[in-house]
Amino acid sequence: MKNEDDVRNLEKLIVQLQGLHAELNLLAKKSPNDGLNLFKLNLVNKVLAGGNEILTGHYKPFEDFDVFDKDALPTNSDV
Repeated sequence: MKNEDDVRNLEKLIVQLQGLHAELNLLAKKSPNDGLNLFKLNLVNKVLAGGNEILTGHYKPFEDFDVFDKDALPTNSDV
C-alpha cells in the first residue's frame, strides 16, 4: 500500500467482493447452470478490474485471468 487512497480502495474492494460473493452464492445454489445476465457480469468485471489494479505481481490470484468474457456469458456457478 502506497498511501491512504490505496487503503480506501482496498477496503472498498473487500466490501464489493463480499457483496458479490453473497449474491452469486445464492444464484449458484438456485440455478447454477443459468447464464449470468450482462448487467451483473459488468458489475463483476468492474470489481475484478479494480482488484487487478490493487493486487499486482505475486498478489494477483491467477496470473492468466483478468475478467470474464462478455461474449461468452459464464454461468452463475462459473462466476
